[in-house]
Amino acid sequence: MTTQPPSIISSDQQAAASAEPRQKPRSDLAMRQLIEQVRQQVPFGLSEAEICSGGCQGCSKKLLDYLDRELEDWSLKLDQGEMPNFADLNSLASRSKKIYAALARSHLV
Repeated sequence: MTTQPPSIISSDQQAAASAEPRQKPRSDLAMRQLIEQVRQQVPFGLSEAEICSGGCQGCSKKLLDYLDRELEDWSLKLDQGEMPNFADLNSLASRSKKIYAALARSHLV
């Protein structure tokens, strides 16, 4: 006879958890969180002299301007009630990661 390890969740808690319907995360909140995370991680406040000093891997200034416009566009869309879908979230996250990597190659992050 094998014994199972004790469960951290009681059987009452398991029953309550299975009875509650799982809610999908709200895509507008997820997009706002993504925008905030990108704004915190990417150095948008650098001067042109800081951005353009030394060797570049692509034009960091143009990349920063592009990403800033994308974030502003989504902020406006969200304020107007537009709901992004998963593809929108994934696309913005992917572009943000690629731009962050380019900025890292240029030693800006």
